[in-house]
Amino acid sequence: MIDFRARGYTGPRGMIEAGAQERLDLPPSLADGKVVRGKDGWLFLDNDSNRVIAQHTGELTFTEEQLEQWRYLLETRIAWLERAGAHYHFLVAPNAHSIYPDKLPDHVRGVAERPIHKLLAHLEAGGSYARIVYPLNELVAHRADSVHPKTSSRWSELGAFIAYQALMADVTKDVAVRVLTFDDVVMHGEARTGVLGHKVEPRQRSQYAYLDLREPRARLVHHNRVRNTGSRVEYESDGTLDCLVFGDSPSTRVIPFLAESFRHLVFAQMPNMDFSLVSELKPDLVVTITTERFLIQVPVDLPAPTQRLLEAKRLAAGDVIPPRPDDTNRIHSRRPSRAAAPS
Repeated sequence: MIDFRARGYTGPRGMIEAGAQERLDLPPSLADGKVVRGKDGWLFLDNDSNRVIAQHTGELTFTEEQLEQWRYLLETRIAWLERAGAHYHFLVAPNAHSIYPDKLPDHVRGVAERPIHKLLAHLEAGGSYARIVYPLNELVAHRADSVHPKTSSRWSELGAFIAYQALMADVTKDVAVRVLTFDDVVMHGEARTGVLGHKVEPRQRSQYAYLDLREPRARLVHHNRVRNTGSRVEYESDGTLDCLVFGDSPSTRVIPFLAESFRHLVFAQMPNMDFSLVSELKPDLVVTITTERFLIQVPVDLPAPTQRLLEAKRLAAGDVIPPRPDDTNRIHSRRPSRAAAPS
């Protein structure tokens, strides 16, 4: 367990008033059957398009063909990027169901070998050179510290930071870059509703663990304000290498930490790899971040829409988020990035 007070934990800041400090991209939500009540106030995603509960119970898993598709996809990316002079790393964010299986309702009985485990075993058995960072053990070790809020389908900033450190342990096998430690951040907690808390009546809140940088070096220099897929965010810092990240919505909580480790970081929110964007930016490193439940759908890199095409469609439809404050590097929050000075 992390000693929050020793790390500068400021404690709960109280319940958030309705609408205050909410995520920039969180639309109004109604009860839609996509949440199941667990134990001790836990809410879990259910009945989603990826059938996360069915994955967790073993009802839905990979076919042999899908496992081979994943191996081919990852190895093709690695080989192509190597010829382009870039390293490739793949981070999978564990589901809340995997971190807190004991908090699921009694009728949900998990299996030991979920799709992620089958993929890891398939790559190892086939002698694949593809590596996957799956920081489940690291998150479970700190699960008492709110690495995943009870009322959200996405990890907290603390959970994202622990995953960032696991990813950087893999990255630094290939390149030398700055890696943030807990000495670089201040942790605090707030009660928030979350995407699942919005789906129940009465609305439910839970503790969120936030991390503010003591001395942020990265600057957010561009955000196209596109909501979800097609979003593009760029940072600049004092690093020596450039990084391109493809990811989903939960991965946005990792990006501000990653930005501190690189000279120029571009994040494109999309499920596939846009090779044209790689050719344009010529990064030293390419990272994919995806949530565990999304693995069940093997992405297709070619042919697939490019980031610029996705962006153009979203902008034409007016599907954008409000302007952000200048004092935050966070992608979907109005919170300042830097820790408040001691009083």
